Amino acid sequence: MKGPADLHLLTRFAGRAGYALGLRVLWALISFAGAALLARWFSAGDYGRYAAVTSLITFLSVVCALGAPNALVRMLAEFGGDHPTGDKAALAHGALRATHIAALVASVGAALALAAGAAALHFMHLAPDAMVYVAGAAMLPAFTLTDVEAAAGRSYGRVFSALAPKDVIWRLLLIPLAWGVTRLMPPQTQLTAFLLLAALSLTVLAVVQAWTVRRAVPPAVWEAPPLYRFRDLVRISTSTWVTQVASAVFRSLDVVIAGLFLPPRQVGLYFAASRVAALISFVLVSTNLIVGPEVAKLHHSGAHAQLIRTLKLASMIVFLPSLLAFVACVVFPERVLGLFGQGFGDARVELIVLAVGQLINAATGCVGIVLMMTGLERKNAEVLVTSSVITVVAMVVLTRAFGPVGIAVATSGGLALWNLRLWFVARRHTAYDPSILGIFRSGATPAV
Repeated sequence: MKGPADLHLLTRFAGRAGYALGLRVLWALISFAGAALLARWFSAGDYGRYAAVTSLITFLSVVCALGAPNALVRMLAEFGGDHPTGDKAALAHGALRATHIAALVASVGAALALAAGAAALHFMHLAPDAMVYVAGAAMLPAFTLTDVEAAAGRSYGRVFSALAPKDVIWRLLLIPLAWGVTRLMPPQTQLTAFLLLAALSLTVLAVVQAWTVRRAVPPAVWEAPPLYRFRDLVRISTSTWVTQVASAVFRSLDVVIAGLFLPPRQVGLYFAASRVAALISFVLVSTNLIVGPEVAKLHHSGAHAQLIRTLKLASMIVFLPSLLAFVACVVFPERVLGLFGQGFGDARVELIVLAVGQLINAATGCVGIVLMMTGLERKNAEVLVTSSVITVVAMVVLTRAFGPVGIAVATSGGLALWNLRLWFVARRHTAYDPSILGIFRSGATPAV
C-alpha cells in the first residue's frame, strides 16, 4: 500500500512538474529521432562534423551563460517570486537585466572569437573543415540566451515558454531543415547551409521566447528602476557556473575531444553511441526535476522517514526502466545503432562501454540532488569538479591511445567515478541512500 510520500510524489508527475517532465520526454524523443534521421541523410563525414560542432556549441553555451540560469531562479524566488514589491521588484529587475547582458556579451564575444579562429585556420590551410565551425558559431548567442530565458520563465511559472522553444520546437524544425538541405543543396555546402539555417531559426525562436517570458514577469518588476546586488549575483553565479561547466564535461565534451583527435566518420559513430547510451539515464534526469523540491521540503521540515520513502520510490522509478534500456543496449547493440543507418553497428563496443557508466549513474539515483538540497553543495561541487578534471585528462590520453573505444572508457569511467563518489558522500554525511540499494535499507541511520 502506498504511503503519503508515495502518493504525493506520484501526484507531482501529474501536476506542473509532470508537465515539465512531459516536455522533457518529448524533447528526448525528438532529439533522438533527429539525431538518427540526420545520420541517415548526411554523409558519414558531415554527420561527424555536425556532432563535433553542435557538441562544442552546447558546451560553450554553458560556459557563456556564466551560471546565470540557476542564479536567476534562486534570486527571483528570493526577490518575491510572482508578487514582488518595493526594493524586491527593483532587485528582480536588476537581476534579470544583469544576467541577460552578461550572457549576451559573453556569448557574442565567444562566437566572434570562434568564428575568427576557425576562419583563420581555414585560410591558412591548417583545418579544411574549419568553416563549419564558423557557421556553427552563429548558433551560440541564441543557444545561450534561450537557457537564461528558460530560467526566467520557470521562475514565473511559464513552463512551456521556458522549455519548448529550443528543446521541442527548434529540434523539431531541424528535421525538415536537414531533409530539405540534403535534397536541394550540393553535398559540399549541405552542412554549412544547415548550420546557418539552424542558427537563424533558433535566433527567431529566442526572440519570440524573450517576448513571451517578458510578458510573464510581473509588471511591478519592469516598473521599478533596476537595483543591483552585484556581489551576491557574482557569488551565486560563480558557484553554480563552476558546477554547471564541470557537469557539461560529461554531457558534451567527450564528442568535442573526439572531434579533435578522430576522423569525422568515427566521431559520428561515437556520437550515435553516446546518444543511445544517454537514454539509459534519461528517467533519472527527468525525475530530478520533481524530486528536488520534495527533498528540500521534507529534509528541512524534519520529515526524514517520509523523505527516505520518497527516495526509495524515486530509485525504483529511475532504475527499472534504466535497467531495461541497458539490457537492450548490451544484448542488441547493432540493432539499436542500426536506427542511425548502415555501418553504425561498428560502434557497438563503444555503446556497451558507455551503457555501463550510464547504468551506474541511474543506480546511484538522485544523489546529486540530495546533496544540493541538504546543504552539502560544496561537497557536491568538489566531487564534480575533481571528477571532471580527471575525466578530461583521461579522455585526451585514452583517445590518442585507443581511439573511440578509449574515449568511451574515459567517459563511462568518469561518469561512474563521479556518481559513486557522490554516493559515498551522501552515505557518510546524510541519513539518506538515494541509490537502488536504498530500497533494502531501513531506518534513517547514516552509514559510517
